[in-house]
Amino acid sequence: SLVTPFILSHYSGNKINSLASTLGKEGYHTSFFHGAANGSMGFDAFANQAGFDYYYGKNEFNNDEHYDGIWGIWDEEFFQYFNTQLGKIPQPFLSALFSVSSHHPFVLPKKYKNKFPKGNLKIHKNIGYTDYALKKFFIESKKSEWYQNTIFVFTADHASAESHLPKYKTSLGSFAVPIIIFDPQNSEVTDFEQNDVVQQSDIMPTILGLLGYDKPYIAFGNDALDNNADHFAINYVGDAYQLTMDGYMIQFDGERTMGLYDLKNDELLKENLVGALPEIQLRLERKLKAIIQEYNRRLIRDEMVVNPK
Repeated sequence: SLVTPFILSHYSGNKINSLASTLGKEGYHTSFFHGAANGSMGFDAFANQAGFDYYYGKNEFNNDEHYDGIWGIWDEEFFQYFNTQLGKIPQPFLSALFSVSSHHPFVLPKKYKNKFPKGNLKIHKNIGYTDYALKKFFIESKKSEWYQNTIFVFTADHASAESHLPKYKTSLGSFAVPIIIFDPQNSEVTDFEQNDVVQQSDIMPTILGLLGYDKPYIAFGNDALDNNADHFAINYVGDAYQLTMDGYMIQFDGERTMGLYDLKNDELLKENLVGALPEIQLRLERKLKAIIQEYNRRLIRDEMVVNPK
């Protein structure tokens, strides 16, 4: 999202490439799972636009006994359904699942009322429940023939408003989400530790890199395992773009740089260094302006895919 989220923009019908569309052309079975009512948040429509061939929602689950009454099917049961369906589809496959049980108003199945620690935030017990559901999923999926040949990626759609730690209440920290890549057979990923910034847009290039994919594609991120890439993260909040790169973050309103921060020494963004570090500021400004220009140019020309004509 740069100013306007893509799916709400005038260009939301543009052609795009994704992991689903890219790997689908390589013979992968592609599917998207979301335990909410079909049509919720437009997920089924966008999954189709992104190239997923099959969609599994509350309708396909077809058992309202496990409906939470608000968001969708409880994670425990839907994760098990996910595992069962993966065992039925042909390999290779790409499949995505969007969980629902860690959302407000943070209720749990009655049988788990006092099972998980309450912590100091309402969301904590629900994170415990989803973690438990995920554990059960892995216990079962490890029995499958596809498990050892699968790369697992975990991330969040957004940070939690429930956070109580100061560093997650800044304009940058409010975007912080986990990204976990787990490959049972590849220690390069399992043991990967690095201080470079990583963003959700890096997931696609990283996975394609791990798969050895060598054809052209469009992405606004980098392979997280490529030490030669310019690793950065970009987001938009209020009326400003934010670019994080090389240990610094700048805030840019479209015409001028409003903020520059040293993230290593000032994670709470208290000291604005605009004008104090001209070389760093100029490098980040140029990078950010190039991203904005290229993103908007491709939107306007409908060039978010290779050889769009």
